[in-house]
Amino acid sequence: MSDWSEVTHNHILEKNNELTESFLEDQLGIELLNKGISAAEIQKFTEALVGLSYDDYGRVPKRWIKDSTKKVLENSFPKNLTLTAETVKKVIPVLTNYVLYLEQVGYIKNGKALQDAIRNAESQMKTEFKTAQSTQSDKPVNPVEVFMPHDNVESPNRESHAIQQHSSTIRKHKKVISLMEVKKRRRLLKRRGRK
Repeated sequence: MSDWSEVTHNHILEKNNELTESFLEDQLGIELLNKGISAAEIQKFTEALVGLSYDDYGRVPKRWIKDSTKKVLENSFPKNLTLTAETVKKVIPVLTNYVLYLEQVGYIKNGKALQDAIRNAESQMKTEFKTAQSTQSDKPVNPVEVFMPHDNVESPNRESHAIQQHSSTIRKHKKVISLMEVKKRRRLLKRRGRK
């Protein structure tokens, strides 16, 4: 795995924004919108897949493999998204349609294999949700809390406002990174002999 690069990280997220916009105009994206999944949620789920695949496993979209994609959903998503039954129900169809779309437009070549990995991760994500629910049953839940642990929203019914606010925060402060990212960078610096 090559070293993490902010340039690569930003590039794949920018490319993902473009691809997600065109995905939302495609039949596969329209199908999700018709099921009641918002464009903002679709954007956050695809952004989480792309960002976490690179941050945690060093995989850019054209190098996604079945194993790392499954690990992203089973391990990284529960740590970075607050899982609810509703979130799990939405994530799986969004990401299966998205990887199929990426294959259709020629951006990736293994969409079917990635779809299998995403579907296989669903049961683990449901287990993670049940575990999180039993340990945090008295806390309010924000179903789409991505990347920024300091973005707190008081109630789940303000979800769409939180998504829009989060997107504008990212655009204004592109240098803001998650605690997980800070730790990862510290480990890289230690390996290089710096503090």
